[in-house]
Amino acid sequence: MAGQENRGATRNDVAKLAGVSPAVVSYVINDGPRHVAPQTRQKVLDAIQKLHYHPNAAARALTTGRSDVVALVVPTISNPYFSHLAENIEREATEHGLVLTLGQASTVNIYSVLASFSDHGINDIITCTMPSHEALTLIEQNRMNCVNLSIPELPVGSAGVLPDYFAGASMLTRHLIDVHHHQDIALVSGSSYATDGARYIDQRELGWRSMLESRGLTVRPLILTDWSPEGGRQAARSLVDQYPDVTAVVVTSDLEAFGVMQGLREKGKRVPDDIAVVAFDATPEGAFMSSPLTSAGVSLQKLAARSIAQLLNREDRPRESLNPELILRQSCGCNL
Repeated sequence: MAGQENRGATRNDVAKLAGVSPAVVSYVINDGPRHVAPQTRQKVLDAIQKLHYHPNAAARALTTGRSDVVALVVPTISNPYFSHLAENIEREATEHGLVLTLGQASTVNIYSVLASFSDHGINDIITCTMPSHEALTLIEQNRMNCVNLSIPELPVGSAGVLPDYFAGASMLTRHLIDVHHHQDIALVSGSSYATDGARYIDQRELGWRSMLESRGLTVRPLILTDWSPEGGRQAARSLVDQYPDVTAVVVTSDLEAFGVMQGLREKGKRVPDDIAVVAFDATPEGAFMSSPLTSAGVSLQKLAARSIAQLLNREDRPRESLNPELILRQSCGCNL
């Protein structure tokens, strides 16, 4: 018995304790291909827990055609949006018996990150970073199973899940116009560039512009910055100096908006009394700003669930654009 404890529990040990066949244990671990009655499934799960059984990942990969490991690539984990998204994806992955590993990469260096994952036998990828042309070639050549998540401009023919950025920015701009009667509304936008130096025209920019034009309003200044609080802070200072008539600003991410509000305070502007601020992402941190942030976004749990579902379903994976929800707080002028 001592020898059995030293070598670790096997699938046969689990089957014996649960009173089932090893095949049934396999069906429970792999969630198929045959159905297991709920009571029987629970017996197997109880036996797995009692024996501290850990399935051999390599053997499972050979029999199921996939690894238990999923890689998530984000531009930076320091952005609260991506850190909260990673937490939700990890929970969703765990519910499906998967293990999540994390990588950080920009479009410029995502090729090397994906190549490293592939070299280690990890071919199931969720990426929040726009793949470069080189990375897309690698994905195709290595037959990597890749789902793009929260990328405004999806590569042609790629599977992906994303918030409807256009609808969210339109919603925010419309709220400023219809509810708070602003007419001079600027946009502070994080700027993203392809490897050839071309700037991606973000759907949030198009939604803001479209709503202003549909209401017959002048398209106010567009200030490009990086996706950071410091970028937002510098953009706010430029906005006040160059365009003093602006009374409201739409910001393309919560993280930038935190900096925008700081920059406005440094220039003596009150939010929302002097300048209203709204943003996209709806991260939890927005509720704790000195002027709680009005923001639009899609539930991170929903984004996580849909990305894992697409990753597991290789056969039918249409592009999914999810409707954002408007979360009203005080930064737009609402008295809540």
